Amino acid sequence: VLRFLGDGKVSSDYLRLLSRSGWEERVATRTAQWIQSADFQQQFGALDRIECEGHRGNEPTIEFLWAKLSANGWTEHVAPIESSWRVDFPADWPALRKLFCKSHQRKSNKAKRLLENKQIEIHWMTTAGQIVEGWQDFVRLHQKRRSALGQPGCFTDSQFERFLKQTVLELSETGQVVLGLVSHQQKPIAATLLLLSADCTMMYQSGIDPDYSHLEPGHLINNFGLEWTMQRGKSSFDFLRGDESYKRGWGANRIELYRTRMIAPRWISQLKHSLWLTARRAKSIVLNASSPNPNSRTAPKIEEPKSC
Repeated sequence: VLRFLGDGKVSSDYLRLLSRSGWEERVATRTAQWIQSADFQQQFGALDRIECEGHRGNEPTIEFLWAKLSANGWTEHVAPIESSWRVDFPADWPALRKLFCKSHQRKSNKAKRLLENKQIEIHWMTTAGQIVEGWQDFVRLHQKRRSALGQPGCFTDSQFERFLKQTVLELSETGQVVLGLVSHQQKPIAATLLLLSADCTMMYQSGIDPDYSHLEPGHLINNFGLEWTMQRGKSSFDFLRGDESYKRGWGANRIELYRTRMIAPRWISQLKHSLWLTARRAKSIVLNASSPNPNSRTAPKIEEPKSC
């Protein structure tokens, strides 16, 4: 199986073949030729499938790659996954606040009031030294939130933590990452890891301390992240993948993402794919039969903010 770097647990979004602008078709053509070449098979063995997870539906490099492979008998299976959610900024902060639903406008007011009354503090860490200093608080808050939800959390995988920390420290050298911490009485209660491009801030990961739910730490860190981004002249804030209801409440618009499986024309590859589809359908039937809402298992669930 050939996969993108950054799929799976790392959960990167908007994945594509890397290419210079205007070279998408040429890069896809050469990639398709290489994948099907004798040199590739000699180095890596026979390829069963290519998995492209987390791409836009109209991503040109994926479309060009598929066009080249399908001409040689490859088949395709496309499925939607959780969407990403992006806030496109208007002219100023007051105009942005009008995009928030009513309850999130109140939460934004609360964040401002708590900050002015010095009940909370917000710290933005951009250098490698600062990030190292705040890293364990970030990991602790992420894991504490996941644990409260009955989930293991990404940082139970030590390999993932090593990878992410190394990547973040390298990105800090080029000013492409910031770690935000909200503190109450000098104790961190919320954290967010933001990745920075030229015109967009992307919220890669976050965490909160559920013991301070009365302060609504998740809403605090989201509000300050949006405000921090707008102050730096960027055009958008991207919550990235995940159909949590709070994202729409902050004025975010849905961007559909997909997982595409490209199956080699070899009979054994097609058989493996058919068995995978059969198992997938059987699992869906079992889940639907045991679910009070059958439709909730057949596609990614898009929740509406309950308080908006």
